[in-house]
Amino acid sequence: MDLDFIRPAQMDDILMIETKPSEVRGASITLHQKVMRGQELLIEAKVQVAFVSQGRAQRIPKPLREAMGADLSGA
Repeated sequence: MDLDFIRPAQMDDILMIETKPSEVRGASITLHQKVMRGQELLIEAKVQVAFVSQGRAQRIPKPLREAMGADLSGA
């Protein structure tokens, strides 16, 4: 994770978290996230997640790749 804390949130703030895939590889996804309070950006994050099963990296399942619009190859 790479986090950039821009402004603090306060108790009872209503926050919106936006998450979009920015890079999809065979077994990992890099996500771009924003935490917003209205139109005000509070946090920006880059998060890399890997798919692991029984201690080994696994290819991202095709339904998930399709749901993210990342399965452009049709493979």
